[in-house]
Amino acid sequence: MATRKKVPLIGVVAMLIATAWGGRSMAQIIYVDYYTPQFYMDNLVFYDDAGAPIYYENNVAYAVPGDYPGYNNLVNNFTNNEDAYFQWFEEVGYNNLQFHRTPVVDYYKPAYYDDYPVFFVRNQPVYYVDGIMHTILSSDRRYARLMRHYRKHRAEYGRWYRSVGRSYRSYRRSVGTDYYRPQYYEGYLVFYDASGMPYYYQSGRVVHIPRTYRGYQAYVSHYRNHRNDYGRWYKSKGQRRHEYRRPKAYLKRVVAPKAPRANHGRAENRKYRPAVRHRLRPAIQPKPQQPRPRVEPKRPGHRDMPGRPHKVAPPPRQPRPRVEPKRQGLRDTPRRPSRVTPMPRKDRPVHVNKPKPKPKPRTPPVRDKHKKEKDKKSDKSHGRR
Repeated sequence: MATRKKVPLIGVVAMLIATAWGGRSMAQIIYVDYYTPQFYMDNLVFYDDAGAPIYYENNVAYAVPGDYPGYNNLVNNFTNNEDAYFQWFEEVGYNNLQFHRTPVVDYYKPAYYDDYPVFFVRNQPVYYVDGIMHTILSSDRRYARLMRHYRKHRAEYGRWYRSVGRSYRSYRRSVGTDYYRPQYYEGYLVFYDASGMPYYYQSGRVVHIPRTYRGYQAYVSHYRNHRNDYGRWYKSKGQRRHEYRRPKAYLKRVVAPKAPRANHGRAENRKYRPAVRHRLRPAIQPKPQQPRPRVEPKRPGHRDMPGRPHKVAPPPRQPRPRVEPKRQGLRDTPRRPSRVTPMPRKDRPVHVNKPKPKPKPRTPPVRDKHKKEKDKKSDKSHGRR
């Protein structure tokens, strides 16, 4: 009985060891000693023949947008590690074109809010939508659960944010599963009705994809080939993700025609030949150096804003004419011109300011004595006293 019981235990232990070794090998299949792979969002980054960074989705290669903040770092990585990248692609990369990383690490698993990873700023839970921070209020029903998560894993969260988490601000957890990957239309999640017609939700209402859209037949064919998987996915996840939409960073993608083929095959079919590619480049002949013309430095002037008319400098301000003070004794010129022709200046009399004579003292008048006597007589004759 003892020997019979040991057999299933040994089998279980062997299965656990195999799964652990398999998980470790899958984790190490992307990372090698001589090259560090790069990522755009959660997609593994590759390079086309011209050295431009690209990534794959559903066996289609897309170019990384040029306005991505880390675009220059991706280009510099290819320039500095070109030979190591080609070796990595021939050995590992060509078989993992659809690889997507997750923000989960072995020591920390982040919390999510509507499929967005939750960060903690000043002990407050926040999440980012298209680069804009949104704070989760205390009135939200998930606030208490998030705060318990933060108090329990505070040290692990700090380590995760400093190493990996800060690069996932534009990340949103995919609604796809290992058995079904849903389709998108302009960032909206695509659903199907009973007859197989594709539609999506916009502001809570159903909008059917127009038949004139160039990719309409691809949506219909997708439903015919994955009808059973779609029904299973819709019952488990899809019916709760009607308002799901991809971040805006995924909308700025351009198909890269010079990318390596995405169908899986033998390594020889995808093999790059960097030596031949370098030989095909024409040699750059150095041009004879010529003396550069001397350029006079320009005086700094006013730069107008685009779309505004050019400002014209006002003319220089001239000094006002000096007015001589008026001379004393001369009369002002009349307001109206005189009809008499003026005399020549040399014939005009010269006015000289002469001093005024002093007034003589005033003496009282002297009356005649005879006149006074006559006046007295006339008064007596008239009865005056």
